[in-house]
This record gives sequence, structure tokens and C-alpha cells, in this order.
Amino acid sequence: MKQYPAIYKSEDKSIYLYSDKNNYYCFARGFWDESEEMDNHESDTNITHEYLSSTWGVVESKEHAEFIIELAESHGFELLENGASNKNYFHIGENSFALLINKPTFIGDCKQITIPLPPKAKE
Repeated sequence: MKQYPAIYKSEDKSIYLYSDKNNYYCFARGFWDESEEMDNHESDTNITHEYLSSTWGVVESKEHAEFIIELAESHGFELLENGASNKNYFHIGENSFALLINKPTFIGDCKQITIPLPPKAKE
């Protein structure tokens, strides 16, 4: 059974960010898609922890920060509270992460990634 939100790799090595079972972002195509048909990605591999480890990126909004927190915490990363009210960046280590006001000053071998904000639910 799949876990959401999560990042999965398909058998053809494509990477998808699922916000739920019907909504996913295809990194190769660069957009969100939805499907109400049966999941044709049954054999995809959850790579969330390895994908997020040692990364940093930009936080676009309060909702985006909330999604990043949900994604990271649900895959074993611990949020390090720093009291920052305006969260403009995120930095994810091996087991913990932080939301920051300023761009991380020490990124070492961390790669910059983009975590897209899921589209708003249709009403």
C-alpha cells in the first residue's frame, strides 16, 4: 500500500511526487497530473527519504511550508524548530530538517531541489 505524500520512482526511472493517490507531479514533464483510473504505478519504489536527504530549496508560501513539513515528517525526518516566522528556505539533512528565513549558509554536498506545491483541491 502506498504512502502519501511521497516521492516514487517508476520501473522506467521516472520520478513522481504524489500528494495523494490521484494527484502526482511528474518531474520529467514538470507539471501536476491527476488520474481517477486504477493506479498503473503498482510497482513504483518509494524513494522519499533518499531523495530528500542532503537537500535544500525555496519555500514559496505558508501552504508550501506545511506540505514540505508533512512530506518530510511522514518519512522519518525530524523538524528542528528555530522560531523563524517567515520560512523562505528549507534544509534537509540525513534525519532532520529546518525551515529557515535565509538561504542556508552551509550546504556542503547538499543539492538544491524543488518540491512543487500540489494544486488546490477542486470544490
